Amino acid sequence: MSIPNRLSHSFNQSPFPTPTSREPASSSSLAILSGTRIRAARRNKWEKMTDVLSVIQKDFDSLGDFLEHLFHHAARGNDPRSKRHTSMISTFLQGSSATHIGTIIDLIYRHRQSNPPKGSADSEFAYSPTIPLGDIRHARPCLSAWAARVIGNRVYKEVGELTKNDPLDPADRTQLRATRSGRSQSSVLQVTWEDLGKFSIPALAAKYQRRAPLAWYLAESMAAPQKNGKVIVRLRRPHITIAVGAISAFVLARNRFANYLALNIGVWQFACKAHVDEKRILSRFGYAVHDTTVWECLNSLSDSSLKALRNSVAEGVAQGTLTWKFVLDNVQRWDAQREHRLGRQDQLRIGTAATAIKLEDCAPGAFNLEPYLENVMKMERQHLSTTSLFDSIDWFGDYEVRSLHFVRVLVGGPPELESYQKEVSKLFRGEGIAKHRMREGRKTTVQPLGTNAEKEVETQGMMRAILDFEKQMGLDEKALEGKIVMPGGDGASFAAILRIKKYMAAHPGDYKAFRGRVSVPELWHTRATNLNSVAENHYGPIASMDPSALSKSAAAANTKRLSNLKKCDFYPTACSLMLFFEARVLDCWRIYFETDDLFEHIKKLKEEDKIPKLEELRDIARVLVKRYASQEAYEQALSAQESEDATETMKVPKGTPWTAPIQATANSNVDQPSNHVEDCPEEDLEEDAAHQENAHGEPGPTTIPTMGGADRGVDGGADEGMDGGADGGADGGDRGADGKEDESKKKIHVEEKGFDGDRVLANAILFLQDAGWWIEASYAVSEGDIGRVYEIVKIWIFSFTGTSNWNYSNWLLELYCLLRYEASKDMSNGILNNWLVNLTGELGKWIEADLMQEHYNRWLEDMAEKSGRDFDDKFYRHTLSPNVNHFLRIKEEIESAFGVAHRSKAHGSTHLRDEFQSLLRMHKEDQLHCFRSKRSMGHAAVNTFNRGYERLDEGRLKTFLKQSLSYAQVLKDMKSSNSGDSRSDDATSTGHTEESEDNNSHDHTEDADHGDHEEDADDESEQYRPTPDQQIATGTHHAMYIDEESGTMVIDSDGGENDSSSEEEEEEGDIGYASCSGHSDNGE
Repeated sequence: MSIPNRLSHSFNQSPFPTPTSREPASSSSLAILSGTRIRAARRNKWEKMTDVLSVIQKDFDSLGDFLEHLFHHAARGNDPRSKRHTSMISTFLQGSSATHIGTIIDLIYRHRQSNPPKGSADSEFAYSPTIPLGDIRHARPCLSAWAARVIGNRVYKEVGELTKNDPLDPADRTQLRATRSGRSQSSVLQVTWEDLGKFSIPALAAKYQRRAPLAWYLAESMAAPQKNGKVIVRLRRPHITIAVGAISAFVLARNRFANYLALNIGVWQFACKAHVDEKRILSRFGYAVHDTTVWECLNSLSDSSLKALRNSVAEGVAQGTLTWKFVLDNVQRWDAQREHRLGRQDQLRIGTAATAIKLEDCAPGAFNLEPYLENVMKMERQHLSTTSLFDSIDWFGDYEVRSLHFVRVLVGGPPELESYQKEVSKLFRGEGIAKHRMREGRKTTVQPLGTNAEKEVETQGMMRAILDFEKQMGLDEKALEGKIVMPGGDGASFAAILRIKKYMAAHPGDYKAFRGRVSVPELWHTRATNLNSVAENHYGPIASMDPSALSKSAAAANTKRLSNLKKCDFYPTACSLMLFFEARVLDCWRIYFETDDLFEHIKKLKEEDKIPKLEELRDIARVLVKRYASQEAYEQALSAQESEDATETMKVPKGTPWTAPIQATANSNVDQPSNHVEDCPEEDLEEDAAHQENAHGEPGPTTIPTMGGADRGVDGGADEGMDGGADGGADGGDRGADGKEDESKKKIHVEEKGFDGDRVLANAILFLQDAGWWIEASYAVSEGDIGRVYEIVKIWIFSFTGTSNWNYSNWLLELYCLLRYEASKDMSNGILNNWLVNLTGELGKWIEADLMQEHYNRWLEDMAEKSGRDFDDKFYRHTLSPNVNHFLRIKEEIESAFGVAHRSKAHGSTHLRDEFQSLLRMHKEDQLHCFRSKRSMGHAAVNTFNRGYERLDEGRLKTFLKQSLSYAQVLKDMKSSNSGDSRSDDATSTGHTEESEDNNSHDHTEDADHGDHEEDADDESEQYRPTPDQQIATGTHHAMYIDEESGTMVIDSDGGENDSSSEEEEEEGDIGYASCSGHSDNGE
């Protein structure tokens, strides 16, 4: 009886109901009844599930009701759940159990019963962010709708975090303001060019992945193609860039100050001159900020850049030195009015732009003013002579470097010599060739300044422009006390600065007298002017048959015809000049190797393994330079006897006997079109020449040459018509009303009676010499070898003196005197070390400072060509100009950031093989570099170097010194007056007087232009004023001073209101120092 009671009690305690159906007694039941204890049979999981579900069905309304209570989220302190309930749920939800929540959710979502049938309402509610979850019956669409809302909320939060600076990165500058108002907090970050320069797509992608992983995952999932579950990165439109752009636009939409991408793109669009409609649309997309914001941003960038410049200048001043210079140039734009009204007409807007350049590699105190002024007052430049100037040139170095250029041309031709090219490049930078190279890897720091509307070629305009630029740099009278600042520019700018110093020479204050402004003529305009001279000298008549004339080479190579030889287009002319030079050098090599085809000859030597060593080629090149590009070779070519008696090194191979197709005499009317090569067919000229021979069958005496004055074989004549005034040219009679060369008035050169030389060969020799110097200067500039450049500059002093560009002769003489006599060694090195700029820091990327300014000016003029504003308008002065250097750079930075390959800025041809072959064939047929006695074809180039030497030696140098030393004399007298020393009653201004040791007086000197002067005893003013003769000596016929309020120069004279009268007066006769009044930097 006890066993059934225990069994009954046991069954009553079981949580599972007992079966109600009657079944036959099993063996286990029998065992129990018989008194044996038997275990219940083990149930599987599905049987247990049936039992559990039966209890749930009995005790709960539904499975959902049970799950709701199972996952009940009770408030703290009021939890009805048992400890077992809480423990089991915590274990499950925290992932401690074997089966975690992810498995359950996936089972529910993928269960076939969770998916609604097609066409039902629930099938349309999947991923719905708006339908209440209670209205979605099926599990799968309900779960997707719930997940979409959770993801949306999370993404919203992540993008919101991206609008703020990264708290884990102190350097993060997410919130950059284009401008900052007075109400903004001081902690608000304002954009700088440094911030814009850090823009990088990969860096932004990494930041988004770290700070907004879900947003990045969604963007990448939408943008990236996949294959076999792996993301594919395309080349043309990589998904990373697309995702960065999308997220950046989302962030900008949430916060307009979060400029990950939009501000960079906005500034880039401005630099690219994108159309305003494009800007507006992209702004709406969130890819770029509005154009107004870009303008505000540029104004802020200008403020920050100029502030950094002033801080840097102030640091140098505090240390007692100046660490910046600036280069300036004129800017101009033609404003054409579409509708003419009162007060609206077409006009040329003129202004001045400048760029500050940080000085590098300067010794402390290099630009102190006092030592410089002391050297000026010593007047040591009076010892300069033509011979000493000539001897200062390193002629051996010039010979070596030009011979190396001959080797460079050769190894750049036949492909078999290509292996020598790198070695030749190293030789240009090595010992024996290099002279004063800039420090390798140096990158020049520059900061463009705000433009103004001053005319810098005018004296007062230049003065106001300089004072304005100095003010922008933070240079006032106190900062410049005892210091030198170097404003650079083209020839006209250099001349204007000299005029200011000359006019203000008598002012006692160094600042107001501009004594601390020491300028040098910049190099690109000097090269460009010399290029014009070479082209004008060697081009010849437009249709010349003379093979030495560049016009025939241009016709053979089909290059651009130079329409104005006085002022050529730089780049086409330079390319043509280098092409013609290299073709003629290769022809010289061909003649030396005694072959008809140089390329085939080199190829054959390569096959036979007989290619000369590089040093052998250099030895041959030295011979070729002496033979075909030297003064000795030129003189030799003009005489058959000298050519016959020449040494083996100098001997030029003879060509076939010359039969002149054209002969002209002095009896011919050279002004008639019938005698012009360019106007007459060849047969007419031959027929006309047949009637012009004298009884002995030889040509008559010399007529006036094409270029005016020459040397041996060409009548140099006097200097009539070449007065060195503002126009500086002698060929004004050969120019039409439009300023272009009048080809109809060019004359045919006819040799003197008995001439037996080879004029064509002599012309070719002069061209290889003159063009070789120009090419050497160009290569030396790009290499940053300022020492080699300066050697060519000294040579060009003679060359310019031998042409009509006398202004540049004077300006380069002034430069030479500065570096040789007046600047200390440290100052000279400082000037040379900062004469060129390198904006990239890369080898071979050095350029002239004025060329850099020309590039900036082109962008200034091009970016606002239709603005209708003056150059002192805020848009030009504050928005554009101080940022122009970054406009050139940001386009490349954006391209790099987006992984776009840089577009080449070059527009050159891919090769010039056909042009070279045509020229080489022509030179061989014409025997250009062979001696052919009596050969002359109507064109005679001028030996400008030799003629320049003669002109300097015959009085030009003396005149220059007389004019330039007068400034030093006035300065010396003024300094003596200010220091209380007595001035000489009869001091002269010629600069050739000697200083007395006992009374510090000067000898009396009689001069036609400068008389004696006496001290004005009645002058009680503290300001020293020059006597009338000193005014004449310096070219100042009026007392001049700076108005304290306006800062402009005032002329104290009989009714004089500006300096135009004095400029007009100095156009006549002021050849030397005072001739710098021209308004053109090339003497026109």
